Amino acid sequence: MIKIAIDCAIFCYDQGTLKVLLSKKSNYANAKWGILSGMLEDNESADDAACRLAQEYGAEKNIVLRQLRTFTDPNQQDSQRNITIGYYGLINIDKYKTIFGSSPSYKRWWKVTDVPDLLFNHKKIIDLSLYQIGNALRESAVGFELLPEEFTLSELTNLYREILGVEANESSFCKKVVQKKIIVPVIDEQINAEIETERRYKFNEKEYEKLAMEKKSVIF
Repeated sequence: MIKIAIDCAIFCYDQGTLKVLLSKKSNYANAKWGILSGMLEDNESADDAACRLAQEYGAEKNIVLRQLRTFTDPNQQDSQRNITIGYYGLINIDKYKTIFGSSPSYKRWWKVTDVPDLLFNHKKIIDLSLYQIGNALRESAVGFELLPEEFTLSELTNLYREILGVEANESSFCKKVVQKKIIVPVIDEQINAEIETERRYKFNEKEYEKLAMEKKSVIF
């Protein structure tokens, strides 16, 4: 009987680095790490199963998960064959709380550049997720979901550079988002902020949506 597995790659931006949440079933030396994984239960949609799985590992109930694609292994025997549906999600690390004891798995955030040898096709799911995140960063406001409510220009630029590489030129990038009022300064802190990159800003969702509705280039 073919079983359906749900695999979720959950990412956060923490201390200037993009990280992915990995888990493993035991602490034995030969136990491999993997992204969040579980089986589709009876009378459950794939989307509901992915949300349930993410919440079991401490994500908020309103986490937005995006489906990647379906994976199969033609080399598996029919009696052992699984279909895997891959998902990815982004969370704000400041809102994340690990729910210890809700799962027998060991959990840890890893830098995406330092992930160890992973189970099955989990590395492929991470790589595909990063590609999709890069596209989303260019075309939407998803990057602001990863930042704290108040952030500096340096933090904003570092986030985009971490994921997109050299595309985010600091001076032109900051000038663009400030001039378009996509971000607005936190007024109370301006008196003490002598250096521009140390000033704190907030995401201006209303202005962003206005520009998006007008189909204007928002960030890039």
